[in-house]
Amino acid sequence: MNMKKHLLLSGITRHGKNRIHQHGQTWEVIAEGNVGARLNVFHLKSLEKTEGPVGEKGRDERTIFKSDDPNFKIEGVLFR
Repeated sequence: MNMKKHLLLSGITRHGKNRIHQHGQTWEVIAEGNVGARLNVFHLKSLEKTEGPVGEKGRDERTIFKSDDPNFKIEGVLFR
């Protein structure tokens, strides 16, 4: 059984709070470690399809720092 890692996020800044409001609090971890030039990060994908025109919604993706991210706080880790 392959369990996926999910993060529960909260917003710190206005930008972070808006992203949580738009895409939800729970995000799937799709990569971890060094992503491109960014070190010590999580690359995340939203669980909800919220991006794009009506009928063609997709999941939002973003990269956050594992600690001290300026926009998001990691509230918890889930395995599903």
